[in-house]
Amino acid sequence: MSIVADLWSQTANRLRLSVLTLALENDALKTLQAKAQGEVGTFSAAEVAILAEEIKMEMVAPRTSTYFSTAEARWDRQPASGRSELFP
Repeated sequence: MSIVADLWSQTANRLRLSVLTLALENDALKTLQAKAQGEVGTFSAAEVAILAEEIKMEMVAPRTSTYFSTAEARWDRQPASGRSELFP
């Protein structure tokens, strides 16, 4: 494998890990929010194995986009702070 292909593969793997990490972070936040409303259940090892086969990157990517959109929505509602040198 060439150096460029190897670097590309490493970068792709890091990106996948980052996307999955953000999805898990979002899931943890949802769990904490659900806990405030009552008992939160967990999956058995067999259920996790079934889910692991069903969950693919195509399913995780939209969740990651939703996570970022939700996190940044607060800033979208902030009033403008005045003129900018870049955008007078």
